[in-house]
Amino acid sequence: MLNPSLDRCTMTVANSISSVGASGGNGRLTVTAGRECAWSVTSNVSWITPTPPAGGQGDGIVNYVVAANPTADVRRGTLATGGQILEVVQEGLTCQFSLQPNSQKLDADGGTGSFAVEGPIGCNWTPTASHDWITIADGGNRTANGSVNFRIPPNTGAGREGSIGVGGQVFAILQTAADCGFQLSPTNRSFDGAGGTGTVTVTGPRNCTWTASSNVPWISVTDGASGSGNGTVRFAVQANPGAARNGVLTVGGERSTVTQLQADCSDSISPAGQTFTAAGGQGTVTISTNSICTWNTSNVPAWVTGMPPSGTGTQVIAFTVEPNQGPDRSAAIILGGQSFAVTQVGGCSISLAPGGHNAPASGSASSFAVNTAAGCGWTSSGVPVWITGVPASGSGPQTINFSVAANPGVARSANILIGTSTFAVSQPSGCTFSLTPSSHNPSTSGGASSFAVNTSAGCDWTSSGVPEWITGVPASGSGPQTINFVVAANTGVARSANILVGGRTFAVSQPNGCTFSLTPESHDSPASGGTSSFTLDTSAGCEWTSNGVPEWITGVPPGGTSSTLIEFTVAANISSIARSATITIGGRAFTVAQAGAACTYSLSSNSYSASASRESSRLSVNTALDCPWTSSDVPSWVKGIPASRTGPTTFTFTVVENTSHSSRTAKISIAGRTFTVTQAGAP
Repeated sequence: MLNPSLDRCTMTVANSISSVGASGGNGRLTVTAGRECAWSVTSNVSWITPTPPAGGQGDGIVNYVVAANPTADVRRGTLATGGQILEVVQEGLTCQFSLQPNSQKLDADGGTGSFAVEGPIGCNWTPTASHDWITIADGGNRTANGSVNFRIPPNTGAGREGSIGVGGQVFAILQTAADCGFQLSPTNRSFDGAGGTGTVTVTGPRNCTWTASSNVPWISVTDGASGSGNGTVRFAVQANPGAARNGVLTVGGERSTVTQLQADCSDSISPAGQTFTAAGGQGTVTISTNSICTWNTSNVPAWVTGMPPSGTGTQVIAFTVEPNQGPDRSAAIILGGQSFAVTQVGGCSISLAPGGHNAPASGSASSFAVNTAAGCGWTSSGVPVWITGVPASGSGPQTINFSVAANPGVARSANILIGTSTFAVSQPSGCTFSLTPSSHNPSTSGGASSFAVNTSAGCDWTSSGVPEWITGVPASGSGPQTINFVVAANTGVARSANILVGGRTFAVSQPNGCTFSLTPESHDSPASGGTSSFTLDTSAGCEWTSNGVPEWITGVPPGGTSSTLIEFTVAANISSIARSATITIGGRAFTVAQAGAACTYSLSSNSYSASASRESSRLSVNTALDCPWTSSDVPSWVKGIPASRTGPTTFTFTVVENTSHSSRTAKISIAGRTFTVTQAGAP
């Protein structure tokens, strides 16, 4: 195989692009060569970069990148491979500039300003002023980024606008007018078709300059085209060859309207005026004239809409009057050469914020706002002598500061009428009350007592919370008073009442008046026990408790309310001794007596057989707890039987050894019962 060799290579190279925009882009070289040909691509400039791998053998493709051009200058670079050179041309940036900021407003005193210019390298620019009152401090040609400084002199006339141009961009300059205000008289003038001359009187501050100009060629200023302070402008109106027309004379920024009728045209309107309510509405007016005659409208206020600025021939004009929220208003609208009067009544509405005030008894100062449109008049009424500061009348919105005097007596109120709105003032009573004494503790038997209501004369009071068992407390009264009352006897549970007089509390507390009785008051129970009952009688709601109940009596509750039938049980008495208990219920005694049990006896065994040897055994005597017993006829060869005991007993006895060959028997008496012991003889 042959090694690759440039000497044997013939190749062709095709470039996908030959020129590139300023923003850059991508290109491609297509290499056609013999398969043994090795080649590589190089760039002679840094802004053209082949994409690796930038070479190959035989046919191949190499991509490359053209970077963005940061300047406005066109630039050239080359790509080389296999002895071939391909040129790439890149355009420069378009010269576009931006201004920061792009405007400035100066007051009438003038001053200095500046703004920054941002543009591409290589882009030239020169600042230019639109007016001679704008001075550029640093003029001349510039390139790329920079700044412009300027000066504005004081303005002695009307507001003015100018600009500085830079590379197709405009920096706007607005200077406010001098503090000059002019008045023109008249502000409207009408001429017939033949034209004529007229004057406008200018009134203004002495140092304020003004100029006069016309906005139409058929009105010319003949004298007084400029001046300062007061002056006169004379003008001429040419004959009108056509339709009616309007023009404006501008003097010191103020306007004087000139209306000229069409030659040989006369017009009329019907009706001559119209009146509207505050709600406004629709209206019509007819202007009548020859079909070729033109006419104009002027002096149309903002609250009248639908009036056309001009027209030709006879026309019915429909217009709208907006709702009126202020005082009466009117306008004289010029239609052609006629005056159409529009009158609208006022629509003043008045509201108050807040709508009222709650003053303390000690008095206070406060305020409220009267909300209405400017020019709307109002009056006040219903102002009492204890409220000061409310004016009798006023106009437009207003804040009213008022004072409420201290109240020495009963609660009071006032409804103050402002226009059609009410401002409510309320003030509580200034009366104070106390009770002497403030409480009473009667016995269960009740009785009469009294307390004093302490207050000022004229101070009214009421009472509440008086129970039916207290009488003599009046429902109401006035001024100081001694109240005599009676508390009824209490036959039930403890009770109390809080009587409210003049906002003060008189407390009455009466103790429990409950009484109790028992039927029967005692019970005799046999030793065997049993059930029984007794009745506790008392008033409804009376509570009671029981105590002294022994454990051998059950069913007696620890407490209860009102009358109750109590059923109880007495347990059997296993003792021979009688017992009794005194149970206390509701402070009353109920006695229970129970007899003792009768003594009966039995033995756990009636006999015992023993061998000849010594033996022991146990025997029980069964009887009541307190029953005594004795033993007798106990032989000497039987040991351990007690001579006497009380209650149930278990004991151990012993039969001693029998050395005789004969058996033996003993009949022993124990608690009245016979216990037989038999022992066998010795073998």
